[in-house]
Amino acid sequence: MSPAPRTLEAMLRPSSAHRWLECPGAPAAEAPYPNTSGPDARYGTAAHALAARCLVEKIDPAACMGDLIEVEGHPIRVDRDMTEGVAEYFKFLSRLPVQAREVEAEINLQTWLPNNGTADWVGYDAHTLHLVDLKFGRGVKVYADSNPQLMTYALGKYYELEALGLADLDHRIYLHIVQPRISHYDGWATTPKALLEHGARLTQGVGSALAVDAPRRAGKHCKFCQAKADCSALARFTADALGAQFDDLTQTPVKGPVDVFTPDTPADELALKLGFVETVRDWASAIEKAALAAALAGVELLGYKLVAGRTSRAWLDRAAAEQWARKKRLAVDVFMPRDFATAPALEKTLGKEKFSKLGFPLLITKPEGAPTLAPVNDKRPAIKITPLIEQFEDLTTEDLLS
Repeated sequence: MSPAPRTLEAMLRPSSAHRWLECPGAPAAEAPYPNTSGPDARYGTAAHALAARCLVEKIDPAACMGDLIEVEGHPIRVDRDMTEGVAEYFKFLSRLPVQAREVEAEINLQTWLPNNGTADWVGYDAHTLHLVDLKFGRGVKVYADSNPQLMTYALGKYYELEALGLADLDHRIYLHIVQPRISHYDGWATTPKALLEHGARLTQGVGSALAVDAPRRAGKHCKFCQAKADCSALARFTADALGAQFDDLTQTPVKGPVDVFTPDTPADELALKLGFVETVRDWASAIEKAALAAALAGVELLGYKLVAGRTSRAWLDRAAAEQWARKKRLAVDVFMPRDFATAPALEKTLGKEKFSKLGFPLLITKPEGAPTLAPVNDKRPAIKITPLIEQFEDLTTEDLLS
């Protein structure tokens, strides 16, 4: 039996504000989809539960190793990766000098939204307010700058403190993102005035989302949208990004893919198209998953068929195969090759603390990575590249003739 569709109001949550503020039609489009999460999301939920419990009960996360935390009916085991990530989160929190602290703080947002919210951690004193959001994912770096979810929590908490006479327009407000599993810590300072402006935007955004035939707009905010596979706005956005023109979305593009780089390619054009890449890639992936699900449900897709995926050969019984290899007197290194563990693998096996105590960090080198492109707010320093023309000496006519 399929889960009942969610109400439109239920979709207007702070955690998805980054999407519905940009795309008013997203809540209505996503509402029919089941409210489920994948293994990575459930693992992150379990990590949040562990962090909250350990903060409230003042216990070491390592003491919970092996415990089971149930998330959506799935038992998630607390492992070393989780306990070490939570411990890093605690270290960050311990450095914030505040007088009052709240864990899993319930924040009233009824002035702006149909739903309230829960902030991971809130700290404040007479002059400052800190809000911290724990992110346990590895795939996407999250930044604090103008983060709609954190801005919304900060807005609600600021109003609460102001009503109690504990905050004013001179209050300093700091938003923090902590992603311990990728060692990413980002902070951003804002003001009560900026929060008030954000509140007005929330009110307008809710009104737009609740309107009949709310428009759908595509962009980077589409990444985690459940409805992106059947979104015509995203399909057209993708076509435009590829430099293609569709009279009809059932037709193939009349133009080919974007050109490769040449010295004459305008830099601003490259930068613009680069900003579309992730959105286009996510859309393509969503289409593939939706098509496979349809085929598995018995839907015939013109020009396609279901086939068995490619696999690798495997031993029927590994122990029997090993015994056979020994019987045939093969050298152990031939059928059971061994190699020294990589530094990250050994650290994971031993744990960061033991790995460090045994002195292994002294034996590590980290080579410089190959150049890659990243957003300008990435913490890594920019690599300085000398333009090609400047790499040549200024040769005079006499030099050339000599």
